Amino acid sequence: FHPGGDLLVSGCSDDTIRFWSLATGHETQKIDTDVWINSFDLDTDGKVVVCCGNRAFFEFWSVETGKRIQRINNFDRDVYIVKYTPDKKNVISCGYDINLWDAEFE
Repeated sequence: FHPGGDLLVSGCSDDTIRFWSLATGHETQKIDTDVWINSFDLDTDGKVVVCCGNRAFFEFWSVETGKRIQRINNFDRDVYIVKYTPDKKNVISCGYDINLWDAEFE
């Protein structure tokens, strides 16, 4: 769910992250990514989404603009899970190893 509480967020096998109105059930936004979405998470404000999917990278996307902010591709193998830490200042990536990454942008 989006932190505002009025949207459901889904990661899809068609390389998209979609936002759905809970009131109407209609799609309100779609972000076209570069991966089949296995895992995603939103920051506290719902302004940035991080996602990954069976590739050797993960990405941060702006919810407002739908544009990629950053790609982290320092991996030899696929990344299967990404998750913000509770303070939302870092992201944990899990694949064949576990890493902690800075998630604060200017």
